[in-house]
Parts: sequence; C-alpha cells; structure tokens
Amino acid sequence: MIWARPQVATKLAKRPQGKVLKARNLVPQGQQNTNTTNLPRKGKNYTERLRGPIGACELCHREKPLTEHHLIPRAVHGKRYFQKRFTKEEMTHQRISICRQCHKGIHRIIPNEKELARSFYTKELLLADERIQRHVRWVAKQK
Repeated sequence: MIWARPQVATKLAKRPQGKVLKARNLVPQGQQNTNTTNLPRKGKNYTERLRGPIGACELCHREKPLTEHHLIPRAVHGKRYFQKRFTKEEMTHQRISICRQCHKGIHRIIPNEKELARSFYTKELLLADERIQRHVRWVAKQK
C-alpha cells in the first residue's frame, strides 16, 4: 500500500513497541479521509466557517464579513477581578462587529487578554491607542 506521507509511516514503523503515536492526515493515496471531527484549523474551509454577515466594520468602515469582538474577553469572565468591576450583562454584551483583519490586528497588538479587558473595554478606549489607530488606518486602505 502506498501512503500519502511515507516519511511519517516509516517513522511510525521505527518506534519501539509500547508507544502509541498519533498520525494525523495519514491516509492511503486514493482514499479520502472521512473523519469530520477534526475540522481544519487553517485554510479555505476554516475561514469560510468564520465568516459572519457582511456589513460595515465598526473600526475601518469597510464592507466585509464581520466577526464579534468581545470588549471584555470571555477568558476573563470567571476572574474575580473582572466580576467585581463589571456585571455579567456588561461582560457578555459589550461587543463590536468588526472585520477579520481588524480583529486579528487587535489580538496581535494586544495579545494579553487581561490587558485587553482592563484597559480597552470600550470602542473609544480601543481607538485611543496609537497602535490600534495605525492598524485601522492601514486596514482601511486595503481592498
């Protein structure tokens, strides 16, 4: 049988017995992988699943598929610091609809979710940051 990735198949064969290894995407050539639980994390199918309704981005004002950005990230909703300062309603409903490029830019510029929640919990505070302003100006020039 011919394997799609022979280097992985030979590596698996050389491992000592008793060790179980996961071999992702190891499917014989000519056969199709029918496993639907492992949806792709990158590529065309992944980005198609992430697309939301088309509308105007609240930051760059382009007409693009929109995503929801939680101004108070969901990862910090259970932290006592944030539970004391914000109501449950504020934490779950403070969102903005922005395009994917703006959303990625926010999380690349400010990767720390606690910092996002403490310092950038409104649209105005986000836009007050010079790094975000520069990114939004750049995105607005894109197609």
